[in-house]
Amino acid sequence: MSNPEICESEQPEPNSEVSSAPAVELSAKLAGNSVALGWNAARSKRPSALQSAASTSEGRLPPRTPSPELPGPRSSKCRLALPDLSQANRVGETARRVSTPFSYDQVPYPSHAFARTHPSALASMAALFGLEAPAPASCRVLELGCASGGNLIPMAHGLPGARCVGVDLSRRQVDEGLAWIEELGLKNCELRYGDILEIDDSWGTFDYVIAHGVYSWVPANVQRHILTILERSLSPNGVAYVSFNALPGWTNRTPIRDLLLLESAGITDPQERLAAASARMQSLLASELAKKEPGLHRELERLSKRVDSNVLHDELGELNEPLYYLEFAQRAAEHGLAMLGEGELQAMDWFLEDAREAAARWRGNLQKSAFPWRAMPEPSPRAAAILERDRAFLLRQQFADFFRHRPFHRSLLVRGEAALDRGASIASARRLHLEARAFPKGEVRPADDSTAEFAAPGGATMKSDHRMTKGMLLALGQAHPQTLTFSQALERASLSAGASPEEAESQAADLWEVVLRCAEARLVAIHAQPPAFVRLAASRPRASAIARLQARSASQLTNLRHESIELDDALALRVIPWLDGETDRKTLARKLAPHLPPGNDPTKVLESILAGLARHSLLEI
Repeated sequence: MSNPEICESEQPEPNSEVSSAPAVELSAKLAGNSVALGWNAARSKRPSALQSAASTSEGRLPPRTPSPELPGPRSSKCRLALPDLSQANRVGETARRVSTPFSYDQVPYPSHAFARTHPSALASMAALFGLEAPAPASCRVLELGCASGGNLIPMAHGLPGARCVGVDLSRRQVDEGLAWIEELGLKNCELRYGDILEIDDSWGTFDYVIAHGVYSWVPANVQRHILTILERSLSPNGVAYVSFNALPGWTNRTPIRDLLLLESAGITDPQERLAAASARMQSLLASELAKKEPGLHRELERLSKRVDSNVLHDELGELNEPLYYLEFAQRAAEHGLAMLGEGELQAMDWFLEDAREAAARWRGNLQKSAFPWRAMPEPSPRAAAILERDRAFLLRQQFADFFRHRPFHRSLLVRGEAALDRGASIASARRLHLEARAFPKGEVRPADDSTAEFAAPGGATMKSDHRMTKGMLLALGQAHPQTLTFSQALERASLSAGASPEEAESQAADLWEVVLRCAEARLVAIHAQPPAFVRLAASRPRASAIARLQARSASQLTNLRHESIELDDALALRVIPWLDGETDRKTLARKLAPHLPPGNDPTKVLESILAGLARHSLLEI
């Protein structure tokens, strides 16, 4: 069986704050008007750093505030016991980035859903490598640096049987999240105002621990404590998600970061620091120098598209430590932890042969420091045993980082004794669910040797003349947005390709490799459990309570896949809060009618809106 021809789309910005959901535009045609329902998770409508270069606050991104119907921030008596923050400014003692902890109160960090951190996504990656992680429906989750709960609160709402705990040092953001929790009536979500260093054994065990955008920006003692938390608190088959800035890719970003730090030196007010840095970026981007230096221009453009609060806390943060993958793996191994993989298969470069060959050629010894010039200590016997056991996997990932120049990792960790299937073999495939992300371009004929092409909204494509491959992708596309198990997809492919059950089974291992290649290119998604959402809107449609709450005051919504979706249409945003599962379509159309130009059929417009909401996983079952 020949390999399919796969053309991957350009990879998104590795440290992007939005999900990888496809960008799709819907149109509801009105008489004399065209209402465009823009769905885009590939960019953010928030002001960028360059758009916010003015020193006045009017041009800046305002914090996410509750709608007028929400209660104000809860009083301190409603919080858990607060830590004494009198020592919080001492470098090395606060768990948040040390560019003054209270800068997060003055300029809050963006807080929204990250699909890769959801327990279902983590369990899916674990299952792919043979580890049966705790059931997401009844798990315990801990998020370190939870901000206002934009990631944790939708998670808790979608998993009512789970227990979700978050901790953050920003009083303002924790209060904001508590208001969300109160409005939603959640009983399974708790935000604590405090320091990561205060987390001890009394907090109990957790099945999933999330530390996104924290590790590289905190002092060394806090980094060690994060790993200590995992060592002591992660359940036997639990999974942790820890992101960090990576070498060698981050080296391209260091000069601009250092320049901006120099330009803003001596400025203590966060808004003024950001304004000074933004003004300098803007002048540099427009300069002749940037035009002559492609690397400089590329980095300045990347920064110009980031939200201003990201630039303040990330690029202008006083602490920012990028690491080689093997460095982080050794630190984790010292705490009895092993690297499971990355938050998505694409970031693991599973089929990058150059990395595999380089790893096989390497004659170094992981029982000693792999990077002696980095002043890494030699690993302890326990750490060395874990590193040597996982040698091939770790080296392949490290060499892939060199070849890809990767600047950021979203790494998954498990206990060192966890039994893993590093080969993601066919044995792991049988219980996994597959979801189409690519769809046919033209006619597909699985029963003959004609070539068919499949394309994903993000730009990736695949061409194949293999009958079973065509049949499998066609079956997944026909089932979308529902999923099929690998066995179900194999059976449907054999029927459309005219293959016997025995012939199909003989090709199962090869087809599983095709699935892995497609998953790496984001042409197929792999799930441990199928996502729960509707394909067609019900007679009394219901949007999730999270989306209804968000739509009252923002355009960035969290869907039932735990993705952040930018909805750039005021009409659709007006409709979403009405979708409570109790109001029928006729009533909804009557409510919509006054907001449409004369001569338009509100029923047809409503149907178009509902179809878009269902297609993008915003409607509940």
